[in-house]
Amino acid sequence: MGQGRRPYSPQLRQRLIELVEAGRTPQELAREFEPSAKTIERWYRQARQGKGAGSGEPAKAAASEEIAPAAGGDGAAGTAPVAGAGAEEGGSAAAGGEQPAAERAPAVQAPATVAGKAAESPRRPARSGQGVRRRMSPASARKQGVARSEEGDQLWESGDAAAAVSAYREAVELLMRALAEETDAALRRELGVTFERLGDALFAVEGPAAALPDYHRWRHIAERLAVEQDTSQARRDWSVALNRVGNAVRALDGAETALPYYYKALELREEIAEEQGTLRARQDWALALERVGAALEAIEGNGAALSYYRRALELREAFAGELRTPEARRAWGLAYERVGMAVLEAQGPSQALPYFDRLAEIFEALADELDTPQAQEERSKAQTMLGKVQASAFHDEG
Repeated sequence: MGQGRRPYSPQLRQRLIELVEAGRTPQELAREFEPSAKTIERWYRQARQGKGAGSGEPAKAAASEEIAPAAGGDGAAGTAPVAGAGAEEGGSAAAGGEQPAAERAPAVQAPATVAGKAAESPRRPARSGQGVRRRMSPASARKQGVARSEEGDQLWESGDAAAAVSAYREAVELLMRALAEETDAALRRELGVTFERLGDALFAVEGPAAALPDYHRWRHIAERLAVEQDTSQARRDWSVALNRVGNAVRALDGAETALPYYYKALELREEIAEEQGTLRARQDWALALERVGAALEAIEGNGAALSYYRRALELREAFAGELRTPEARRAWGLAYERVGMAVLEAQGPSQALPYFDRLAEIFEALADELDTPQAQEERSKAQTMLGKVQASAFHDEG
């Protein structure tokens, strides 16, 4: 971003917050829009403060779907993906020499049944005043746990992930103490989302193996709440937790191991979209389709992902028609790219050509409208891809 750039508009900020809430990652969005991933993450975390969960206390929103940058997919037939497209990796490179995920993360009972057990809580640094805390009332432990968790959010926003780990660990201890005597759903959810945040911070500091146990803890809590409450929000929380586990497992053991988690998350997202029919629910569904498609693409190639990418394209085309924003049209264009790449592998360049034609048209219009360096670069890449597919189709026909 050059000097003299105008401030970001409130509309762009709100739209990016909504996209994170729908499951897009700040890293993915940073590749599509001008603000950095850190800026988008800060906006999102600021926006979620003060959102209630029906308990009279501030409550966390479930976090975005992934915490690690998505890795770009390899282009077929010599093509190169447009910025922001390609397979979502959802994690960093796998750490070598790790034991299988099933051994690393045994099932953990939901805190409703094991509240207060120190064995369920991660190791935490000793702090002054521990003796006083042992005599703390459940209400006070709950209040201080929420406050400490919010401090962890602030530390995370400031870029101090290691300090955030310590804050989240203490928040978990306090909330577990409160759960020893109070077991309402809002408190259990607060603990679950804190486990998620702790996993996020550990992922940043130590990698996916360190994060995975806490993601599993969040998953067990979210699943229990979804079964008990049978609400769309509870099922969405469960899907978020499943994707968190899937992302860490994928980074460690590959896409095939992560796929069952992604499939279950997709099932939940589809149910919610059919029940609610809202834009957010359908965006969640589209993202879940693309995530399953990306995992299948990594396992078997682009062709295996085609049916999932086609359905996601239908949804994103509808969003573009409803919203008519550059962001929605860009996502629509990237959906055309995913389908085009899959058709290219499965059916050949002649069948794929219409998708790349449409891709180029969308990014041509965006570049003319926005006239930003990013939009111009995306137009150039889309035209390059189209040219290569046209040449391949001409060669096959000849």
